[in-house]
Amino acid sequence: WRETPFSVLLDDGIVEGRFDRVVVYRDAEGLLRADLLDYKSDSLETTTIQQAVEIHRPQVAMYALALQRMLGIPATQVRARLLFTAVGRCREVRVR
Repeated sequence: WRETPFSVLLDDGIVEGRFDRVVVYRDAEGLLRADLLDYKSDSLETTTIQQAVEIHRPQVAMYALALQRMLGIPATQVRARLLFTAVGRCREVRVR
């Protein structure tokens, strides 16, 4: 999926957002998995990549939870990453 809007009911209420990129697939064991990629245009002039990851972690965690609920899969089946476009770096975000 690219630039896909979503609205899902979570424990705290309805969450709405837009997935930048999601790839859904079955792995070698036949399990449904999803890769969630969120693009960020942070300049990173005053923060490190790790600081930027921490800043964006709550949003990515919420998106990952929404994706889990939508697909009916556990957290272990979702990989979330941030792509910092200004510096061409990608970092995995642990959200479990």
